Amino acid sequence: VECFLMGVAIDPDAAARLRSLAPQFQRMVIDRGPLMGTRNPSSVLITRIRDAETGRLLPSQVPVPQPGMQVEPGIERIIKEYSLDDRCASTLRGLAPEQQRKVIDMPLHEARNASAFLMSQLAMGAAGLSASGPRQPRDPTATMAGTFGASLARW
Repeated sequence: VECFLMGVAIDPDAAARLRSLAPQFQRMVIDRGPLMGTRNPSSVLITRIRDAETGRLLPSQVPVPQPGMQVEPGIERIIKEYSLDDRCASTLRGLAPEQQRKVIDMPLHEARNASAFLMSQLAMGAAGLSASGPRQPRDPTATMAGTFGASLARW
């Protein structure tokens, strides 16, 4: 908890609330990703705490990478280049290496919102991608319509 709060200007009351949470709720809040770069870190923290306490914030299935953790450079490049949100970035880092290679080859330059595009592809199980591991698509004819459908066929 202290490492998570370090280096971010957090209101003392917000920090105290995080410290007083049960460990499983602290983990949910921390797994949402760092607070650096948010306009109002204290507000973001309080919202995450409230969501954890009310059940709207579910435990993360993909851990946030720890300092020194080995990560795929291509995935990190995509996260940075397309400014992917914390949830998407954490999900990509948690994919198996073969799934990460598929993501690297996806036509993200055509996506209006790369995070939403990737998360929808994972949810649909496109090309065997899934946050829970490889799986067969439910219906091979059910691909994203329009621009993305044509783009997916290329990779």
